[in-house]
Amino acid sequence: MKTLCFAALFLSSMWLHDARAQGTATPQGTPEPPPLPPLLARHLPDFCQWTVDYKYKVAATKEAHDSVMDAYKKLAGQDSSVANAMSNPRFLYALDPPRPLRTAVVKTGNIRYEVQSMERGFQSECWAFGDTVVERAPDSRKLDVHMDDPDPEGEFPELTWLSVSNFKERKKIEGVDCLVFQETVDPLAISNPRGFIAEQKNGQNSKGLQVVKVEVTAVVTDQTRLPVSLQTPTESRRYIFADPPTQMLSAPPEFLAAAKEMKARLEASARPLSPP
Repeated sequence: MKTLCFAALFLSSMWLHDARAQGTATPQGTPEPPPLPPLLARHLPDFCQWTVDYKYKVAATKEAHDSVMDAYKKLAGQDSSVANAMSNPRFLYALDPPRPLRTAVVKTGNIRYEVQSMERGFQSECWAFGDTVVERAPDSRKLDVHMDDPDPEGEFPELTWLSVSNFKERKKIEGVDCLVFQETVDPLAISNPRGFIAEQKNGQNSKGLQVVKVEVTAVVTDQTRLPVSLQTPTESRRYIFADPPTQMLSAPPEFLAAAKEMKARLEASARPLSPP
């Protein structure tokens, strides 16, 4: 009798265990739950460095560039105002702006250096010393100095559209667990994200023009939430993070001098006037 009671208890406990297990198990085919925020590491450590490589569906050709220049040269022969405009290197640059090929960023403390290599050998440089930014545009040898607060959108404003609602799937890429996001966005949010964000904050919407949105796909690592790639119908970007630098950056003297001059002017303008 005792043996029968023990067997009954054993079988009933096994049934209860199986029932609980079936109740808590995820049914087959159920989608994985979305990841928890934050979905993107927007603000990086004080010492870090990375590059962004760009590839395009349609490659730039010298023939296409030359055809644009030839067309304007013909116009210049008929219109002196066009001829005068073409004497300006910045105008020639704007006729057929080169696309970026690689952006390299290095941060050490409050010093940030960014250099962007472009098609046809153009290059831009930017040194930021805290809130003082010194830039050399690709179409000019002059330095532009301005004050700029730290960007609240972080280092990757082109990815601010990531959200739980547009999470697509988890995927292992080159042995790394990744998160995939997909959304339909205004192309300006990718090509000029800071300008797009500013327009949205000001209540503008691409200056009232009808916007044809495009589908974009982004991948970030699950563990670090650093971006891996960004794909649009016309281009792809690959983000590569290197070991952090071990020494402070040393800026070229001309960039340092321009930043110090700007600081001195600001301090002088804020200084109260002395009595006569």
